[in-house]
Amino acid sequence: ARGGESERRDLADVVAQVTAPALVISGGDDTATPVEHQRLIAEGIAGARHEIVDSAAHLAPVEQPDIVNRLILEHIS
Repeated sequence: ARGGESERRDLADVVAQVTAPALVISGGDDTATPVEHQRLIAEGIAGARHEIVDSAAHLAPVEQPDIVNRLILEHIS
């Protein structure tokens, strides 16, 4: 099963190379990519900001578009 947990690779080396300002948005109810995994991604990027959107799962931009849009606009301002 492609994309399964056992086939996911460690991307720590990749995210450590990110130098652009980064915003990691997590859905608080995301079971596909849990908040803890996304927190680790954010911690791997120097200066990254991590935000958790409550009442959203894996499709936070669809489930909570106003919140996600606000976070993105704050980030790029």
